[in-house]
Amino acid sequence: MQLVVNDLSAKFPCPDKKMGQDIMENFINTYYLVKNVVDDNGILLDQDYRSFELAKDYRMEHWLNDCQVDIEQKRRFRRILNQSYTIDSEEFEQEYQWKMEAEFSHNELTSRSCQLAYEIGGVLISFLSDSSWKQTVIKGIYSYLDEKRGMVSEDADIPNVSCKENAILFRNEQEKTLSLEKRKSIHSGMDIFMCKEEMFPNLIFCDNALKQLQTEIGGTEARQVYRRLLELQEATKKWERTLTRKS
Repeated sequence: MQLVVNDLSAKFPCPDKKMGQDIMENFINTYYLVKNVVDDNGILLDQDYRSFELAKDYRMEHWLNDCQVDIEQKRRFRRILNQSYTIDSEEFEQEYQWKMEAEFSHNELTSRSCQLAYEIGGVLISFLSDSSWKQTVIKGIYSYLDEKRGMVSEDADIPNVSCKENAILFRNEQEKTLSLEKRKSIHSGMDIFMCKEEMFPNLIFCDNALKQLQTEIGGTEARQVYRRLLELQEATKKWERTLTRKS
């Protein structure tokens, strides 16, 4: 699953600098909540977000050099841009073999980003420029030309993240799906060993445990061990979040 920026939510410039700063902070925090459960850490962008008017008389260059903006947020955003791609380019169209041969409309507004997200089974990441973008699903009409039926239109839904609340919901749903898929493929301790870094990043395995996974566990026992490790992983994540809030 690939993140695609929702171009309809990019309603810039903002009325004032503070609002622009808040929108950027929220966008960055949302990305970091979901980046580990998508297939690619990069975002497909509708434009180059290194330079645009974030608010009146306050360009993105000003935000990146603003001493009032948290330095870590600026580093995070630069990191996002460095691993993202702009869809409005010939290079992108050639690499993804994607052309404007269809149309996606939302509330009578056409969106190239929504079209792409729908076609590739992606998820939109929206700037919270309006409360309407808090919805977990963006609904619209997808229209395309069929050789036999002519112009065809169909209802289309695209998952959307834009704030802490819906980002956590999306992340939890994806983690459950991934866990279920992994659980179906667990037939031995070696299967657990091969996916331990992906599925249990908060757990540290001692040498004896690693040896047992590779040589002694199979079948039903392996699936039981896998479920228990998932429980431990979830417990350590909750503990980590609690410590973060207290600090």
